[in-house]
This record gives sequence, C-alpha cells and structure tokens, in this order.
Amino acid sequence: MKNPTAALPLPLPSGFSLDLSNAANNTKEFDNVFVPREKQPQLWLSLYFPQIILEVVTETEDNENVPQAVIVEQAGGVFIHSVCDLARQQGVTDNMSMNAAYALCPELKIFRRNEKKEAERMSEIADWALSFTSQVSIVSVDKLLLEIKGSLRLFSGLSSLLEKLEQQLSKKYNHRYSLAVTPTPLASQLLSEIYERIILDDEEKKLHTIIGNIPLESVLWNNKKLLQKIKKTGVKDVQDFWRLPRDGLARRFGPELLKTLDQLIGDAPDPRSHHSLALHYEKETVLPMETTSSKIINWHANVLFEGLEIFLCQRDTGVVHLSIHLKHQQCSTELVLRLRQMTRSAAHMCSLFIEKMERTRLPSAVYEISISVNEILPFISVNQSLFNGLHQVDEKMQHDSQFYDPGWSNTLEQLQNRLGKNAVKYLQVKDEIHPDWAWCYQLDLSLVQQAGTAMRPLWLLAASRPLNVFQNRPQYLGALFVVQGPERIQSGWWQGESRSIARDYYIALSHKAGYLWIYRDLKKNGCWYLHGFFG
Repeated sequence: MKNPTAALPLPLPSGFSLDLSNAANNTKEFDNVFVPREKQPQLWLSLYFPQIILEVVTETEDNENVPQAVIVEQAGGVFIHSVCDLARQQGVTDNMSMNAAYALCPELKIFRRNEKKEAERMSEIADWALSFTSQVSIVSVDKLLLEIKGSLRLFSGLSSLLEKLEQQLSKKYNHRYSLAVTPTPLASQLLSEIYERIILDDEEKKLHTIIGNIPLESVLWNNKKLLQKIKKTGVKDVQDFWRLPRDGLARRFGPELLKTLDQLIGDAPDPRSHHSLALHYEKETVLPMETTSSKIINWHANVLFEGLEIFLCQRDTGVVHLSIHLKHQQCSTELVLRLRQMTRSAAHMCSLFIEKMERTRLPSAVYEISISVNEILPFISVNQSLFNGLHQVDEKMQHDSQFYDPGWSNTLEQLQNRLGKNAVKYLQVKDEIHPDWAWCYQLDLSLVQQAGTAMRPLWLLAASRPLNVFQNRPQYLGALFVVQGPERIQSGWWQGESRSIARDYYIALSHKAGYLWIYRDLKKNGCWYLHGFFG
C-alpha cells in the first residue's frame, strides 16, 4: 500500500498526528480498518404453498378419492379458485365457472374461500419460521421468504438448516410446499413457483442462466397490459431483455421493468418488510373430566399461567389485564384479572385467580379452561435492594423505597379482584386550576398522572373554614406563620358565579396543627380561610 492516508475518508484535524512507522509491517490490519465495507451477501429461502387455500378449508375433511375445489364470487358469478389434483385430472381448472366444473366433475365437493383462516395460518407459519431467522417476510397467503445467510453458522451449514426446517415443517403442518434458495428474494420467490426444490447458494453464473430462462409470465404476472405489449416485440424470456439496450427498454416500457430485472440478479435493492410476533396470547386446556372442584380447576389454570409466563419472559413483556374463560356445556364464565402493576409471574396471577374463584358461583361443571391476553406490553423491570430481606439493611432505606415490599401492592390487587374493580380507586389530578375540582378518582393506575403544579395538601376540606384575624394575622389554634406564598388563583369567571374565584393561597405553619393551606379571598374583602392540611 503506497499511500495509507489516501484511504482516510476525511483530512486529519489540525494538531492530530498519525503514526505510520509500522504500516508496512501491519498492512493487513490497516486494510481492515480503512477499506470501505462491502455489501453483505444474502441468501433467501422461499417457501411456496400452492394448495394452502384449499388445504386450510379441507384439513378436517376426508381428502381421499374426493375431488375438491374452493370457489369465490366475482363479477356476479361463482368461479373455481383452487382445485385438488383429482379434480384437475377430470378437467376442472382455476377461473372456471362452477356450472362448467360440475359438468366435468359431478361429484366435485366445493368449499367457500376463508381468507381470514388463510392469513392466520400464514402468520402462524411465519411465527414458526422465526425460530430459524429473524428476517421473515410474508409475500402473500401462499408464499414466505426467509433470509438465512446469518443463520448458517448457527445451524452448521445450509444442508443442516434445510434438513431441520423441512422436518419440522412436515411434522407441524400438513401442507404441500416447494422451496428455492438463491441470493435474491425475488429470484427465490419466482423459482419456488417453477421448481419443486432448487438451491443456488453461491453459483452466480448458474443463477444468471436459470433467471434468463424464466418466462415473462412469471415475472410480469401482475401486469397483464405490459405483458401483452412486450410479447408483441418478440421477447419471450428474461434473457431476451438482457440482449436489448437498457435506454431503449426504459423509454419504451418504463423504468420499473428494468428495476424488476435488476432485482432478480441483485443489481438493485429489494427491501422486504419483516414479520414480527403478534402481541397476543391465547391458550386453552381441556379437563380430563367435567368438574366443579376448585382445586382441579386451579391446578389446570396454573399450568396455563406457567405457559403464559414462559411466553412473556421469552419476549421480555408483561401484562396488566387478562381474561380466563371457564367453559360449560351451555355457557361460559369469564373471570377478568386486573393488575395494579405489570407482571409476568405465574404464581402471582394464579393467586389472583384463586381469589376470583372463591367468590364465583359456577352455573355447572367446567370442561375447558382458556386464557387470553390482548394487551401485552414491554416489561418494565424494577430495581430492588441487593440485600433485600436481610436484617442488616437500614430499615429506613427499605421503607423509603416504594418498590421494596410488593406486599401492599399485592394486597390492593387482591382486594380489587375479590371485591370488584370499584373497590380500589386512585387519586388523579385534572387539568383544572380550581382546587375544588382539580382531582378525581381513577380506576386504572396506569392512567394516573403526577401533578405538575405547585404543592397541594393531601387533605382538602369539603368546605373552606373561615379564620379569625388578630393584629392582621390569621389564627388557627394560635397565630399562623406564613412559610410560602402567595400563589394567586383567579379563574372560572366564564363558568358562572359559583366557579368564579380570586384568591391568594399561602402555606402557613401552626405550632399545634402543622402545615396548613390557607387563602385570602380577594372577592370577600380579604377574609382568610383554611382550605386543607398537609401531611
């Protein structure tokens, strides 16, 4: 390397020196520092499920020797959307009218398309695929993309990864599939529809050859108009495009076509949105027999809570609200647990559930228990003392910590779940300058906000109490000494006479009663009143 400083991205600041005396002996390390970072190679695995639309609605049916098809309603008629191999052998094809399909196959069994179930199944498969890589993209209801380059070392190579993936996929889901592995997501996506299994990990020349033979129908399937226009020029496959000048193609067919062709071979970026786990939990368990025994019900519920705890710990999340459904033959009983603080402890949730069960009368025997959580939040951990629970710790430090002993918090939650949600309420400040209406009760602690105004007493009198004045000093069990003030509150004139106030508030000290909150009413000739007590 003749001039090492030429690799520096910016000139050196004044007063800064760079020692290059050993550069000749350490050129390899120097290159690692200053050589620009190259584009990281990728490897994309595409899973294509050609029959999943039919399989999700027929998985509970007997598929042997029964021609089946999925129908959709469009353009005022009913048409075939997907068919099984047996029906296809008898001439039934996609987009065929239902009457024509029955004419070819009278024993055809039809099902309506269930798009919701398709989306749920593909989301479920994507959740499972996250165990192999963190970059999973749902392309459509029948196609999934996985970026697996960063997972090869974890799974001891591509062959081992594919073997484990296919074993789990076949065991967990009964869906027909094909797969393709290439360096680009679009190439994998297209080749998985054409080939049942194809792997092109590092063979760039072979990738260009196979991509070049892809028919235009596979590349431009979603643009029929452009496809017809291109076919009139005699172009049949991707390789024919590569022989033509790019400028002419861009002028005639638009830049999007060139962008798609470049994305196939990795010459243009092709970002994909990543799938993430849904923040929802739902699990059920069927009891071995119908029962009204709270001991049996509590034991099976605890198993569900333990599963929820594992789910929350794996995702570093917690819950503040969850529902438990006890299913009977004719109805179901819902028990709602509301927690004062976020938790993911199975023992704590189970103790609250037991409190609920002791106050719940079941209409009949229970045969199934299910738990559902719709609101899962990022877990907020709480710092505790290193010597928590030891007698050597300063007692004052323990009691000053609001997070030291959670017993009082658990007691509030037990009261709330035992006596109802209205049994425990919290004070909440309001956006109101008038002291008498600046607070309210709040059921949910997560919505409680701290006051951002001046100091206010915890004990506010229902009605202000007049104070005597002696030698221009207000009296209450003796003379009062002003500590802080005045704070003028003058508001409410637009709300009528009852809410119109003009007062100067003070914090005063009484040697017998402590700190008081008093005010001078500017609308009543400057009379003094006691409004509250500080703790």
